[in-house]
Amino acid sequence: MVNQRKSGVILSYLTLFIKIAIAMVYTPFLIHSLGKSEYGIFNITVSILSYMAILDFGVNDSTIRYLVQIKNQLNLPKSKEILAGINLFYSSIGIGIIGIGTLLYFNLDTFFGQSMDGREIYLLEITFLIALVSTLFSIVMNPFSAILMAYEKFALLKWIELISYLLTTGLIVVFLLLGYKLVAVVYISAIINILGIVYKIYYVKRKLKFPYSLLQYSTQTIKTLLNYSSPIFLVVVVEQIYWKLDNILIGSYLGASMVAIYAAGIFFQKYILSFSTSISRVMIPNFIDKLDQNVDLRERSRLYIKVGRIQLMSILLIVTTLGLYGYEFIQLWLGPDFTLSYYVLLAIMIPQSLEVVGNIRNTVLQVKGLYWFRARLIFFISLINIGFTIYFLKVHQSIVLAAVSTGVGILLGYIIINTYIHIKQLLDIKYFILSTWIAILPTILILGIANIGLSFMVADRWFPFFIKIGIHIAICIWTLYLIYMNTEEKNMIKKLVNQLKTKIVGG
Repeated sequence: MVNQRKSGVILSYLTLFIKIAIAMVYTPFLIHSLGKSEYGIFNITVSILSYMAILDFGVNDSTIRYLVQIKNQLNLPKSKEILAGINLFYSSIGIGIIGIGTLLYFNLDTFFGQSMDGREIYLLEITFLIALVSTLFSIVMNPFSAILMAYEKFALLKWIELISYLLTTGLIVVFLLLGYKLVAVVYISAIINILGIVYKIYYVKRKLKFPYSLLQYSTQTIKTLLNYSSPIFLVVVVEQIYWKLDNILIGSYLGASMVAIYAAGIFFQKYILSFSTSISRVMIPNFIDKLDQNVDLRERSRLYIKVGRIQLMSILLIVTTLGLYGYEFIQLWLGPDFTLSYYVLLAIMIPQSLEVVGNIRNTVLQVKGLYWFRARLIFFISLINIGFTIYFLKVHQSIVLAAVSTGVGILLGYIIINTYIHIKQLLDIKYFILSTWIAILPTILILGIANIGLSFMVADRWFPFFIKIGIHIAICIWTLYLIYMNTEEKNMIKKLVNQLKTKIVGG
């Protein structure tokens, strides 16, 4: 299992680097090929269906939590009972999605008719239907992904993700070059997504030989799962408000083109989150084991800090690069029409970076039955955020102020949650802050001084820009290794480098 975790983390980062590298070329190509209007419609479709995707009510996390517990107990009958309850629940959700999706489809013109013309509404309706089928399949088959997570098949999940991404991107590029447009993009995305899920089903049933049933469920099992998952569901709703509702509101008030500019600004948000969760997700099953064993505060905090420090190193590299050179990058990448995207990026990236470092704290709240506090808190904050967002869009017509509202909400939730966790003595937050954010300050200071000199380098073309970024990244890695990393982390890096050398030489 340790090898699976290590492979999962390595593949996670490999996948992210590949995605980012491809996205640098692919995204401007996609925007240019589709135009700002169609690209905006694409993001609106994704945003609407993200709300459909939350209808699993957080049961996916519940599935992982209880399957880990059952796996350790080798309790096959109990596994069948829980999985049957989950499958029945997801089948019911599927029926609900069909009903809600149909209702939304016939009201798209009502929601967006004031800011979009007839052609845009027509495209929105077509892409919505195609993506709805894909989303429906994803949700109903969610238990299979949860099973693979519970059994720590991280490498397999990452290979499926990577291959799916490469196939989707490659086929979309080919079809766009052949003259196809938005509908083809959505069709290709849907088909590849469904094929990936089909392979997960095959693996669970044929390789893991995991029991699958709709009949051997108990009402008590479903109640237990819902009790655990209800606050998680509320948090997922709020996360969709933070990341997707702005797109929908901007589309309604300012039109599809402004959605494209805003979407470019939050483009890297998913990658920042992915860099952080690549570590925490593979540690969750092991962390749940520790929590179920009732390890003391010191041991919980030790593991929490270990994960958080690694997350912070990854995040620092991305955030300092985008924060210092994001403006130049967007000018080169998308052009002056997307200048506002940089300010949207800053408004959301900075508070989000604080929140995602150490996000495994949420697992502690879930297992200890205290997640309702976080759910209620951020739901309340999100409602306030909606009000401010509508005000800024309607009165000031400003996507930047809308982004600032979202960023302030994230920061406020982060501060209150950490205070709550520390008061409840679930984790030693003071020691965490000292070991991560305070410990990283000398590195940040050196980076700031070094980048004073780099700021005088003119980077109005890609080649000098990449030289500038390369120097910054080299300085960042160097200072992290010499100043921030402890002995254990340095040894981990040395061991990884030696393993890579051995494989290269051996190959």
